[in-house]
Amino acid sequence: MSVVAAGLAGGARPEELPQSAWIDFRGDDGSLPRVDFDDVAAGRPEALAKLRGKVVLVGYTGKPPFRTSAPGASRMNPTEIQANAISTALDDFPLRDAGRLLDIALIVALGCWRPASRCACARRSSCRSPSRPPRCSASRRSSPSPAGG
Repeated sequence: MSVVAAGLAGGARPEELPQSAWIDFRGDDGSLPRVDFDDVAAGRPEALAKLRGKVVLVGYTGKPPFRTSAPGASRMNPTEIQANAISTALDDFPLRDAGRLLDIALIVALGCWRPASRCACARRSSCRSPSRPPRCSASRRSSPSPAGG
């Protein structure tokens, strides 16, 4: 729906669209301007002036039920999500994937970071716990056998 609306508003043509795209959220819920439907239906000039030359969505703007990656409270109502998606399409999809090679490199680096930080901490005496000895080697130590056994 958002891509079609953006196309009708002068955005990218369907043959130029990516297969999938990230939504570039402009802020948390309520960050985009809203106009009461009653004001528009009544024909109030100030309400109509706010809509002139804009893409207009009509929808529920009550309590935001959906979690998003937007900043702030990270909950947003469906109308605001669609508005952000339309805005992203009109801005020619500014967010891009970093690429598979960088994804793999980050996964490997972050996977190694935790064990390396544990090892570094275990070498410092201030990090050692009397109840748990440090574990820095890749091989597991076998537990001591019971006395007399």
